[in-house]
Amino acid sequence: MAETIEMGTVKELLEKMVQESGASVEIWEDENDNSQRLAVKCGDLGIELRLLNSKACSWEKTLPDFLEKVKSGATFEELLAFADANKLEVAGEKANKYAVARKDIKETSFHKKYQDNTTLETIYIMDTATLIEDDAFANFKALQTVVIGSGITNIPYECFYGCEVLSKIIIPSSVEEIFRGRTFGLCKKLSQIEFKGTISEWKSVKNMYDMLSCVPAKDVKCSDGVYEKPAMLIENGEVTQCIDYYAENIIIPDGVTKISGGIATGAFSNNDSIVSVELPKSLTEIGGCAFSKCKALEKIEFKGSVAQWEAVKKEKYWNENIPARSVKCSDGDVAL
Repeated sequence: MAETIEMGTVKELLEKMVQESGASVEIWEDENDNSQRLAVKCGDLGIELRLLNSKACSWEKTLPDFLEKVKSGATFEELLAFADANKLEVAGEKANKYAVARKDIKETSFHKKYQDNTTLETIYIMDTATLIEDDAFANFKALQTVVIGSGITNIPYECFYGCEVLSKIIIPSSVEEIFRGRTFGLCKKLSQIEFKGTISEWKSVKNMYDMLSCVPAKDVKCSDGVYEKPAMLIENGEVTQCIDYYAENIIIPDGVTKISGGIATGAFSNNDSIVSVELPKSLTEIGGCAFSKCKALEKIEFKGSVAQWEAVKKEKYWNENIPARSVKCSDGDVAL
């Protein structure tokens, strides 16, 4: 083989190597950086090799062994280790489908490059990265799976906001805080959350309830078991926060005396999922806007009597703009 390969034949070389290997991979040419791409799906993750046309004489010697590993069913970790050991470039910020990030994630590099991307499916952040900047992965339209390395201690503001098809994330035990509010906003398909630490460590992650309230995941898989997402947060007999915003039927347990209010942080305000709610007879107060604008809330049941319901303190707008027109009590209905 000559020391250099003509550019027109590099693509043909790669296609021939793949055909001869029998490995299941995707290949395409990236004219922007004069490279060939070879992508392998590995479970929920994937590896994308960036094979520069100018270095074909180098990668053509080691690529057949990589393809053999693919064919034999090697794991993502095994393929990554082989690529690193044999100087096959794994795509990072220039990935089209599967990115491996080895350094700090800068908003200026990742987000600005991929904000209009419709093909990037997976991101694997290695332990060597110690920082993720705000908005780094916001609005990635095709992103499905993310693995975060152990160098990361917090997940910042709007990091995954608007990742509408993100379905799985693996979080290391090193994470101590998740930024409140919009970090996982609009992640409507995030159903699988894995935390590498224990259940006790997960409970200590700051603002983890805010994350869980934004996503449909029902639990978090931890190293020592499964943490079940609660429907709501109850403190000193008061419902202070709705955690499961995807639940259709809410049962507030006996012993609760108050449901907190407020538009921005009302316990249940602006929840489009709730169809029915069951209130305990121990309830004595409902805060303003507590169920405001729950557009699907058609049924309210109070476990106490009509007299007990009428004695409950109800602040302004607690039931504003809801379809329910009455409350079913143990001895009759009360019009709203």
